[in-house]
Amino acid sequence: MYHPHVHCIVPNGGITNEGKWQFPKKGKDNCLYPADAMKALYKGYFMDHLKSMFQAKLLTIPIGYLEKHGGFKKWKNMLNRKDWMIFAKKTFSQTKHVKDYFGRYSHRVAITKRRIKNIDNGKVTAEYKDYKQGAIKKEMKIDTTEFIKRFCIHILPSRYRKIRTFAFLSNASKATSIPIARKALHVKHDHLLTKAQRKEKAIENYLAMSTFTNVLAARKELCK
Repeated sequence: MYHPHVHCIVPNGGITNEGKWQFPKKGKDNCLYPADAMKALYKGYFMDHLKSMFQAKLLTIPIGYLEKHGGFKKWKNMLNRKDWMIFAKKTFSQTKHVKDYFGRYSHRVAITKRRIKNIDNGKVTAEYKDYKQGAIKKEMKIDTTEFIKRFCIHILPSRYRKIRTFAFLSNASKATSIPIARKALHVKHDHLLTKAQRKEKAIENYLAMSTFTNVLAARKELCK
């Protein structure tokens, strides 16, 4: 059902002022932050901003909602008592895995066509995974109005950005910072070149190979 959440991909380190890559001083390569520490930090950060937005009257809360929960303070305390979930995946071993992960969440619809099994008499039968029972596949039948309601939950607000980047990956700095990061991490030289530079290098290699082939042909002709 309705469960707002955020997916974050965090690099294992960052660029120093000297242009070098700094790995975390503590922890291992497969762990950037302990999950329990992330859980407490994210919950505290979120709740602090929730309070600030409420005080600045920037929150849109349904009429009567807070009264039903005894006011904002009691509602906030109730949220604080909940066990906020943090799911930390293993580190990506290749850039391909990062792109695949992005693609699954940034370019897919709320439900795929193959999961809709039947539409009949104002009812929709759809397939879902029950993660409480080992992610086994089940089917549910709901009213079409309820189905549309759940689908619309996944429609983003106008002008909402689905993917945001920060620090050395931000739009303002990535043109200069990414080549620095690649160089610091000893990425192959070709990856450090711009598209125009790679094209120029490819032409040079082609011409060099053509010249080499012509030399071999001439040598072969002279040896006859």
